[in-house]
Amino acid sequence: MDTHHKGFSLIELLTVIAIVVILAALALYAYQTYIARTQVTEAIVLAGGLKPQIVTDIANSTCSTDSSTGTYGVAVIGGVVPNCTITYTFNNTNATAILKSKVIGFDVSSNGTLTLNSDTTVDNKYLPNSIK
Repeated sequence: MDTHHKGFSLIELLTVIAIVVILAALALYAYQTYIARTQVTEAIVLAGGLKPQIVTDIANSTCSTDSSTGTYGVAVIGGVVPNCTITYTFNNTNATAILKSKVIGFDVSSNGTLTLNSDTTVDNKYLPNSIK
Protein backbone atom coordinates (compact mmCIF):
# COMPACT_ATOMS: atom_id res chain seq x y z
CA MET A 1 0.00 0.00 0.00
CA ASP A 2 1.44 3.35 -1.04
CA THR A 3 0.61 6.22 1.34
CA HIS A 4 1.79 9.71 0.47
CA HIS A 5 1.40 12.44 3.02
CA LYS A 6 0.53 15.84 1.72
CA GLY A 7 1.18 18.98 3.75
CA PHE A 8 3.57 19.91 6.53
CA SER A 9 4.36 18.10 9.72
CA LEU A 10 3.70 19.68 13.09
CA ILE A 11 7.44 20.16 13.71
CA GLU A 12 7.84 22.05 10.43
CA LEU A 13 4.93 24.35 11.26
CA LEU A 14 6.23 25.04 14.77
CA THR A 15 9.69 25.82 13.39
CA VAL A 16 8.25 28.35 10.95
CA ILE A 17 6.15 29.95 13.71
CA ALA A 18 9.20 30.21 15.99
CA ILE A 19 11.22 31.90 13.26
CA VAL A 20 8.41 34.37 12.52
CA VAL A 21 8.09 35.24 16.23
CA ILE A 22 11.83 35.87 16.55
CA LEU A 23 11.85 38.10 13.46
CA ALA A 24 8.81 40.01 14.75
CA ALA A 25 10.53 40.63 18.10
CA LEU A 26 13.64 41.96 16.36
CA ALA A 27 11.55 44.19 14.12
CA LEU A 28 9.59 45.57 17.09
CA TYR A 29 12.80 46.45 18.96
CA ALA A 30 14.25 48.15 15.88
CA TYR A 31 11.01 50.09 15.34
CA GLN A 32 10.89 51.29 18.96
CA THR A 33 14.49 52.48 18.69
CA TYR A 34 13.67 54.28 15.43
CA ILE A 35 10.67 56.03 17.02
CA ALA A 36 12.73 57.13 20.03
CA ARG A 37 15.46 58.53 17.78
CA THR A 38 12.93 60.51 15.73
CA GLN A 39 11.42 61.96 18.90
CA VAL A 40 14.90 62.97 20.09
CA THR A 41 15.41 64.65 16.71
CA GLU A 42 12.29 66.76 17.30
CA ALA A 43 13.72 67.82 20.66
CA ILE A 44 16.95 68.94 18.99
CA VAL A 45 15.04 70.86 16.31
CA LEU A 46 12.97 72.68 18.96
CA ALA A 47 16.11 73.49 20.93
CA GLY A 48 17.74 74.75 17.74
CA GLY A 49 14.81 77.10 17.21
CA LEU A 50 15.59 78.78 20.53
CA LYS A 51 19.29 79.35 19.74
CA PRO A 52 18.93 82.79 18.06
CA GLN A 53 17.05 84.12 21.09
CA ILE A 54 19.73 82.83 23.45
CA VAL A 55 22.54 84.37 21.37
CA THR A 56 20.72 87.70 21.62
CA ASP A 57 20.11 87.17 25.34
CA ILE A 58 23.79 86.43 26.00
CA ALA A 59 24.75 89.60 24.11
CA ASN A 60 22.33 91.48 26.41
CA SER A 61 23.69 89.73 29.55
CA THR A 62 20.49 87.87 30.33
CA CYS A 63 18.88 84.45 29.89
CA SER A 64 15.17 84.62 29.18
CA THR A 65 12.71 81.99 30.35
CA ASP A 66 11.03 81.37 27.02
CA SER A 67 9.82 77.92 25.99
CA SER A 68 8.79 76.01 22.90
CA THR A 69 6.25 73.18 23.02
CA GLY A 70 6.45 70.24 20.66
CA THR A 71 4.48 67.05 20.15
CA TYR A 72 6.59 65.03 22.59
CA GLY A 73 7.72 67.61 25.15
CA VAL A 74 8.77 71.15 26.02
CA ALA A 75 12.07 72.99 25.49
CA VAL A 76 12.73 75.67 28.12
CA ILE A 77 15.49 78.29 28.26
CA GLY A 78 17.18 78.69 31.62
CA GLY A 79 20.48 79.31 33.32
CA VAL A 80 22.49 82.41 34.13
CA VAL A 81 24.67 84.37 31.69
CA PRO A 82 27.06 83.32 30.24
CA ASN A 83 25.76 79.77 30.76
CA CYS A 84 22.31 79.86 29.22
CA THR A 85 20.81 76.40 28.80
CA ILE A 86 17.97 74.69 27.00
CA THR A 87 16.26 71.82 28.76
CA TYR A 88 13.92 69.60 26.76
CA THR A 89 11.66 67.39 28.89
CA PHE A 90 9.69 64.60 27.23
CA ASN A 91 6.06 64.38 28.31
CA ASN A 92 4.25 61.30 29.56
CA THR A 93 1.43 61.34 27.03
CA ASN A 94 2.91 61.34 23.52
CA ALA A 95 6.53 60.32 24.04
CA THR A 96 7.49 56.69 23.59
CA ALA A 97 7.85 54.67 26.80
CA ILE A 98 11.64 54.74 26.39
CA LEU A 99 11.68 58.55 26.65
CA LYS A 100 8.83 59.38 29.06
CA SER A 101 9.97 62.02 31.58
CA LYS A 102 13.53 61.92 30.21
CA VAL A 103 15.51 65.13 29.75
CA ILE A 104 17.97 66.43 27.18
CA GLY A 105 20.00 69.36 28.48
CA PHE A 106 22.01 71.68 26.25
CA ASP A 107 24.53 74.37 27.06
CA VAL A 108 24.44 77.18 24.51
CA SER A 109 27.59 79.09 23.63
CA SER A 110 27.64 82.75 22.61
CA ASN A 111 27.82 81.71 18.94
CA GLY A 112 24.78 79.42 19.27
CA THR A 113 26.52 76.05 19.44
CA LEU A 114 24.58 73.40 21.38
CA THR A 115 26.47 70.92 23.54
CA LEU A 116 24.98 68.25 25.79
CA ASN A 117 25.21 68.92 29.50
CA SER A 118 24.98 66.72 32.58
CA ASP A 119 21.20 67.19 32.86
CA THR A 120 20.70 64.74 29.99
CA THR A 121 18.99 61.51 31.07
CA VAL A 122 18.31 60.10 27.59
CA ASP A 123 20.45 57.06 26.77
CA ASN A 124 23.29 57.84 24.34
CA LYS A 125 22.09 55.27 21.80
CA TYR A 126 19.07 57.47 21.03
CA LEU A 127 21.14 60.64 20.55
CA PRO A 128 22.51 61.53 17.11
CA ASN A 129 26.28 61.50 16.73
CA SER A 130 26.28 65.21 15.89
CA ILE A 131 25.54 66.18 19.52
CA LYS A 132 27.30 63.47 21.53
